[in-house]
Amino acid sequence: MFISLKIKIIVLHLFLVIILLGGLSYKHYKNSLSNYVQSVMGFHKNSSASIVSTASLAISGANYGNVQLPSFVEELSNNEKLLYLNIIGKSDYTSKEFNAVYDKEHQAIYRNIYPIDFQKKLQTKLDRFKESLKDPLSDKVKVNFLIQRANDALRQYNQNIKLAKELSPQYTQILPKKSPFIDFDTNQLYLSLDTSNKNGGKVSMIFDISEVVEMKNKIIQDLIIESLIALVIAIVLLNILSNQIVAPLNKLSEYMSKDCQSLNPNNIPALNLKDEIGTLSNMFKTLIEKVQAKRIETERKAYIDGLTGVYNRNKLDEIFKDEILRSQRYNNTLSIVLIDIDNFKSFNDTFGHLIGDEILIMMAQNVKIQLRENDIFARWGGEEFVILFKETSVAEAKIVSEKLRDKIQKTKHASAGSITASFGITEYIDGDTVKSILKRCDEALYRAKVNGRNRVEVF
Repeated sequence: MFISLKIKIIVLHLFLVIILLGGLSYKHYKNSLSNYVQSVMGFHKNSSASIVSTASLAISGANYGNVQLPSFVEELSNNEKLLYLNIIGKSDYTSKEFNAVYDKEHQAIYRNIYPIDFQKKLQTKLDRFKESLKDPLSDKVKVNFLIQRANDALRQYNQNIKLAKELSPQYTQILPKKSPFIDFDTNQLYLSLDTSNKNGGKVSMIFDISEVVEMKNKIIQDLIIESLIALVIAIVLLNILSNQIVAPLNKLSEYMSKDCQSLNPNNIPALNLKDEIGTLSNMFKTLIEKVQAKRIETERKAYIDGLTGVYNRNKLDEIFKDEILRSQRYNNTLSIVLIDIDNFKSFNDTFGHLIGDEILIMMAQNVKIQLRENDIFARWGGEEFVILFKETSVAEAKIVSEKLRDKIQKTKHASAGSITASFGITEYIDGDTVKSILKRCDEALYRAKVNGRNRVEVF
């Protein structure tokens, strides 16, 4: 079934527009919501400064009266968004633990930690005061005042214990979360602030942030309207664009046929389409295949040694310079090996140059199959070869070279017999050039020759 190019352009580009709009809208939604949430958190953090100040004073002196003052309770109650407050710390003077809790449901602050046997000891003290009233010599006014204080403390204790039992558990479940933390399921913000007293403390608060849901819905509504407007504009523009594309395609085909040096023919889109683009694609593919075939042939002649099939000196020079720059930039190790076939001239003189060529080919094959894919192996000239070991130390290069040397000497030529080679190794040093590196390699190779050939030497 033939589908017009105009329809294809509109449908495909509209699909792309929808994807882009979706991605941009989602990003805009996340950023807008994140900014609003950050502003809400910042507001609650700043507005809690006076609460933290009062809590710091209370913790410092272990004085629960500071946080149970009517004015402070009223301040907490007037904060409509504050659902829960937990003050915890250690006194600066007595090192006593301090813990007070506010729950909006009860509109009260209560003490949440007491010494062991507090109630029992308080009751014993109260009984002792009452007993002292029987003594005719006791100060009745003072004793009655102490009895009143003890009764007030006992009543406060019972009230705090009652409030602790009635505390709504949904607030305490969010407390272990890292601050700041937002629970979007319950629309609650958990905020934990440090107190300023010497021994430190924490003021943990839970706020109602249901207004975030309203803002979220508003952001989504605005994004839907903006996306619909953008889609309408896109459809109009795509219709205009599609009418202008079909006519110039033939001219574009002619232009593309003149400039296609480094493309993969198999990756050309729309090769199987039965329309103008399909025709252009097949023409372009044919051109690329011709150009690349010619380029491969030219590169092979320029960079491959015609006898051994490994890189030639021109290619090695190019790679060598690049590897030196890479070592300088990334501080990578680079080891270089210069190989020379021992007594090669005598092989040529004795068996002729054809046998010498066979020895060079055999030598190259023996070395090449032992190397890694990222190792660079090239014929330097005559009977000399060079190996570049990337990210390899001299010690590691020497181990590999010893294996290569052993492999070469164990391989016999049908006419010439055993073949050996000498190896000179060095490592890239900061500031080196190709010339300075090869000079050290040559020095190492000279040592190998002087010391009896068929050796590996490091300089």
